[in-house]
Amino acid sequence: MKKFIVCLSVLALILGMVGMASAEQFTMDSYNVSLNTADPGLVLYWEPIQTTPVSGYYNPGDSETFALFRIGTRENSVGLDDIFPKQIAVNFSFSAPPGVVLDNVDGYTRGQYLGDLGKVVWDGPAVFAFGNGGEFRITLENDSFGTPGYADIEARFCYVRASVPEPMSLLLLGLGLLGLGAARRKK
Repeated sequence: MKKFIVCLSVLALILGMVGMASAEQFTMDSYNVSLNTADPGLVLYWEPIQTTPVSGYYNPGDSETFALFRIGTRENSVGLDDIFPKQIAVNFSFSAPPGVVLDNVDGYTRGQYLGDLGKVVWDGPAVFAFGNGGEFRITLENDSFGTPGYADIEARFCYVRASVPEPMSLLLLGLGLLGLGAARRKK
């Protein structure tokens, strides 16, 4: 009977720890870039580099940087109408982890007379919440490109904080520890 209680306690402990494991699967199903495609303003285009869906397992604190998309212009020079900032946004769609609250990375693009350059500047990272307090972020790099020309925009994915474990995982962990303690005490 004692061996049964110890085995049952160890099983509950293992199941509780598996439920609390911090490695999480992330699956980005798609992304889309909204930008200025007609005058006035610098006329832009974008092309995906990172194909979707893309999936991976990460632990809190893990990060990865990869080329996400190419942005550019076919205009030969920067005109007066091109120097005024125009909105740009990248929208993301995730199917994992479940319950992701979606966010965008917003910024602006504009032309620059000196050097005939196009610029893209991002306001800040997109912050995605999931589960019970989980968080990850996507930060895009600012860049510039010639006219005509393009730049490859890199994205930095960072798993900031794990979701608080569900109550059942904590219960199983607690029962496992209690059972092991009780078996030890009887000894």
